[in-house]
Amino acid sequence: MYGISYESELRRINAIPLEQLREIKLSPKTATVEAEHNSSWVGESKEQLVMDEQGWGKKWITERVMESTVEILFNQKNLIVSGIGFVSANDCPHRDVKSITIYWWNAAEDTWIESLVARPNWEEKRHHLLKFKIEACRTQKMKFFFSHEGKSE
Repeated sequence: MYGISYESELRRINAIPLEQLREIKLSPKTATVEAEHNSSWVGESKEQLVMDEQGWGKKWITERVMESTVEILFNQKNLIVSGIGFVSANDCPHRDVKSITIYWWNAAEDTWIESLVARPNWEEKRHHLLKFKIEACRTQKMKFFFSHEGKSE
Protein backbone atom coordinates (compact mmCIF):
# COMPACT_ATOMS: atom_id res chain seq x y z
CA MET A 1 0.00 0.00 0.00
CA TYR A 2 1.25 3.48 -0.82
CA GLY A 3 0.14 6.92 0.22
CA ILE A 4 0.77 9.85 2.45
CA SER A 5 -0.23 10.13 6.08
CA TYR A 6 -2.83 12.62 7.17
CA GLU A 7 -0.28 14.38 9.38
CA SER A 8 2.27 14.74 6.55
CA GLU A 9 -0.45 16.02 4.24
CA LEU A 10 -1.34 18.76 6.75
CA ARG A 11 2.36 19.59 7.32
CA ARG A 12 2.81 19.97 3.55
CA ILE A 13 -0.22 22.27 3.32
CA ASN A 14 0.98 24.32 6.31
CA ALA A 15 4.19 25.06 4.39
CA ILE A 16 2.27 26.67 1.50
CA PRO A 17 2.24 30.49 1.73
CA LEU A 18 -1.19 32.07 2.17
CA GLU A 19 -0.97 33.81 -1.23
CA GLN A 20 -0.58 30.43 -2.99
CA LEU A 21 -3.55 28.70 -1.39
CA ARG A 22 -6.52 27.87 -3.61
CA GLU A 23 -9.73 29.66 -2.72
CA ILE A 24 -12.64 27.46 -1.70
CA LYS A 25 -15.77 29.06 -3.12
CA LEU A 26 -18.76 28.82 -0.81
CA SER A 27 -22.41 29.54 -1.47
CA PRO A 28 -25.72 28.82 0.27
CA LYS A 29 -25.79 25.58 -1.77
CA THR A 30 -22.42 24.37 -0.46
CA ALA A 31 -22.50 25.73 3.10
CA THR A 32 -25.04 26.36 5.83
CA VAL A 33 -24.67 29.37 8.11
CA GLU A 34 -25.91 29.56 11.69
CA ALA A 35 -25.62 32.90 13.47
CA GLU A 36 -26.18 33.69 17.12
CA HIS A 37 -27.59 37.06 16.08
CA ASN A 38 -29.22 37.81 12.75
CA SER A 39 -31.25 40.95 13.40
CA SER A 40 -30.22 42.53 10.15
CA TRP A 41 -31.44 44.99 7.62
CA VAL A 42 -33.12 43.57 4.53
CA GLY A 43 -30.57 41.71 2.41
CA GLU A 44 -27.86 41.88 5.07
CA SER A 45 -28.39 38.39 6.43
CA LYS A 46 -26.08 35.65 7.69
CA GLU A 47 -26.16 33.95 4.25
CA GLN A 48 -24.05 36.85 2.96
CA LEU A 49 -21.10 35.31 4.82
CA VAL A 50 -20.84 32.60 2.15
CA MET A 51 -21.73 34.70 -0.89
CA ASP A 52 -19.10 35.89 -3.34
CA GLU A 53 -20.85 39.15 -4.14
CA GLN A 54 -20.15 42.76 -3.29
CA GLY A 55 -22.21 45.90 -3.30
CA TRP A 56 -24.86 47.59 -1.22
CA GLY A 57 -26.53 45.19 1.17
CA LYS A 58 -24.12 42.34 0.40
CA LYS A 59 -22.96 41.92 3.97
CA TRP A 60 -23.90 40.47 7.32
CA ILE A 61 -24.78 42.99 9.97
CA THR A 62 -26.09 42.71 13.48
CA GLU A 63 -27.30 45.84 15.11
CA ARG A 64 -26.96 46.51 18.81
CA VAL A 65 -24.70 43.57 19.69
CA MET A 66 -21.03 43.84 20.56
CA GLU A 67 -20.25 40.13 20.10
CA SER A 68 -21.68 37.33 18.01
CA THR A 69 -20.86 33.76 17.04
CA VAL A 70 -21.26 32.25 13.57
CA GLU A 71 -20.92 28.61 12.49
CA ILE A 72 -20.43 27.57 8.87
CA LEU A 73 -21.14 23.94 8.02
CA PHE A 74 -19.67 22.64 4.76
CA ASN A 75 -22.53 20.63 3.30
CA GLN A 76 -21.78 16.94 2.78
CA LYS A 77 -17.98 16.98 3.03
CA ASN A 78 -14.88 17.72 5.03
CA LEU A 79 -12.54 20.36 3.69
CA ILE A 80 -8.90 21.04 4.41
CA VAL A 81 -8.76 24.66 5.52
CA SER A 82 -5.52 26.56 6.09
CA GLY A 83 -6.51 30.17 5.53
CA ILE A 84 -9.52 32.41 6.07
CA GLY A 85 -10.48 35.67 4.38
CA PHE A 86 -12.86 38.39 5.51
CA VAL A 87 -14.04 41.40 3.52
CA SER A 88 -15.06 44.69 5.10
CA ALA A 89 -18.49 46.08 4.26
CA ASN A 90 -19.30 48.82 1.78
CA ASP A 91 -19.96 51.44 4.47
CA CYS A 92 -19.85 52.22 8.21
CA PRO A 93 -16.24 51.40 9.18
CA HIS A 94 -17.22 51.99 12.84
CA ARG A 95 -19.12 48.68 12.63
CA ASP A 96 -16.06 46.65 11.59
CA VAL A 97 -15.12 43.96 14.09
CA LYS A 98 -11.98 44.39 16.18
CA SER A 99 -11.36 40.72 16.94
CA ILE A 100 -12.20 37.40 15.28
CA THR A 101 -11.56 34.13 17.08
CA ILE A 102 -11.45 31.24 14.59
CA TYR A 103 -12.27 27.64 15.57
CA TRP A 104 -12.49 24.38 13.63
CA TRP A 105 -14.54 21.33 14.55
CA ASN A 106 -12.56 18.23 15.51
CA ALA A 107 -15.10 15.45 14.93
CA ALA A 108 -12.79 12.74 16.29
CA GLU A 109 -12.63 14.51 19.66
CA ASP A 110 -16.13 16.02 19.43
CA THR A 111 -14.81 19.49 20.28
CA TRP A 112 -14.01 22.94 18.90
CA ILE A 113 -10.30 23.73 18.50
CA GLU A 114 -9.22 27.36 18.71
CA SER A 115 -7.06 28.11 15.71
CA LEU A 116 -6.38 31.86 15.77
CA VAL A 117 -7.39 35.13 17.37
CA ALA A 118 -7.19 37.66 14.54
CA ARG A 119 -7.11 41.39 15.12
CA PRO A 120 -8.03 42.76 11.69
CA ASN A 121 -6.72 46.18 10.67
CA TRP A 122 -9.26 47.29 8.08
CA GLU A 123 -7.64 50.74 7.76
CA GLU A 124 -11.21 52.00 7.21
CA LYS A 125 -11.06 50.60 3.67
CA ARG A 126 -14.32 49.36 2.17
CA HIS A 127 -14.61 45.98 0.43
CA HIS A 128 -11.12 45.31 1.77
CA LEU A 129 -10.04 41.65 1.87
CA LEU A 130 -7.90 40.53 4.78
CA LYS A 131 -6.52 36.99 4.81
CA PHE A 132 -5.31 35.03 7.82
CA LYS A 133 -3.21 31.86 7.76
CA ILE A 134 -4.28 29.14 10.19
CA GLU A 135 -2.85 25.73 10.90
CA ALA A 136 -4.26 23.33 8.32
CA CYS A 137 -7.19 21.28 9.54
CA ARG A 138 -9.63 18.82 7.98
CA THR A 139 -13.10 19.75 9.15
CA GLN A 140 -16.75 19.90 8.22
CA LYS A 141 -17.44 23.14 10.05
CA MET A 142 -15.84 26.34 11.31
CA LYS A 143 -16.88 28.72 14.06
CA PHE A 144 -16.12 32.43 14.31
CA PHE A 145 -16.50 34.65 17.37
CA PHE A 146 -16.72 38.29 16.29
CA SER A 147 -16.15 41.10 18.78
CA HIS A 148 -16.41 44.85 18.36
CA GLU A 149 -14.50 45.46 21.58
CA GLY A 150 -11.47 43.35 20.81
CA LYS A 151 -12.35 40.76 23.41
CA SER A 152 -11.77 37.08 22.88
CA GLU A 153 -14.37 34.49 23.88
